[in-house]
Amino acid sequence: MRTALSLSLVVVTTSLLAACNKPSAAPASPAPAEKVEAKAAAAPEAKLATSRALAMAKLPGDAGVDRVIANLQRSVEKNPAKVDFWILLGRAWVRKARESSDPGFYVNANACAEIALEVSPDDKLAYDLQGLVLLNDHKFREAADLASKVIAKHPDDAMAYGSLSDALLELGRFEEAADAAQKMMDLKPNLPSYSRASYFRWLAGDEKAALEYARLAIDSGRDPKDPEPRAWELVQAAMIFWHKGDLDGADAGFTRALDGMTEYPPALVGRGRVAPPSARRSSFSARTIRARSPRRRGSSATRGRRRVMKRARAPRSRSWKRTDAAVTRARWRSSSRRRTKTRRKRSRSRPRR
Repeated sequence: MRTALSLSLVVVTTSLLAACNKPSAAPASPAPAEKVEAKAAAAPEAKLATSRALAMAKLPGDAGVDRVIANLQRSVEKNPAKVDFWILLGRAWVRKARESSDPGFYVNANACAEIALEVSPDDKLAYDLQGLVLLNDHKFREAADLASKVIAKHPDDAMAYGSLSDALLELGRFEEAADAAQKMMDLKPNLPSYSRASYFRWLAGDEKAALEYARLAIDSGRDPKDPEPRAWELVQAAMIFWHKGDLDGADAGFTRALDGMTEYPPALVGRGRVAPPSARRSSFSARTIRARSPRRRGSSATRGRRRVMKRARAPRSRSWKRTDAAVTRARWRSSSRRRTKTRRKRSRSRPRR
């Protein structure tokens, strides 16, 4: 009996010692749902940091708009909770994109709009800024939906009507776009509304009314701190003259635009359109004349280079001869076909005897 009891005590003691010597269990890992929630919480912060980096990007230039952006960035750093500074900074980025004809700066403008909406949710000016970005990205349906959303809450927002008009026009809904532009004109007659009215009148074939609205837009855009909108409207008015065939009127418009902004890309392109062919080829012709002018005999190295250039031009000259011969043959065949058709018509038109 004692032997059995002692054996049972030994077994129990051994099992207890084995249980105490077992390693402790690892702590339970977080559930997948907790990981998803953590990532979701970190995603907005990362996105906001990216937006802030884009909005506060430094520009290497020293143009007027570059200085405006730098000043607004300093104001934002001092007052990051003031939504108006973010809106002004976004508009400055839009101005930079328009003046440089570089749409990449709209990304910086969109970043400012996102931060403004983070500071003040449902801000209509931030939504208007996002509408400009969507239009530039050719996301016309999204722009129209956003503008309609803003108008539903703020029916007196003229800029939202302008974005809605632009988006609907790109979607082919002309009548609705014209109504939105008219509503914008009724709310705030200024350069943007006059400019849209001019474009709609030109689309309707009324060039006289289009030019009159363009004149009103130009007269209402005399802000020396922001000359780009007026330069843009001068280019649009010049394009109306260009479509009419009035090259002098078009050239005058492009020149006035360049007077306000010396290196404005749309005006420079317009000047290239109305310039006579001789002016377009002037620099090329000067280079060609210098290349083909007779030179005095020089050193052996110069004569060697001349022989190399002569051999390099030889295949090109033969190709030009072949091209001229082909053109001559094509013209001869075309004239021959016309003579044959004329004979056939005459033979058909002769009265039967």
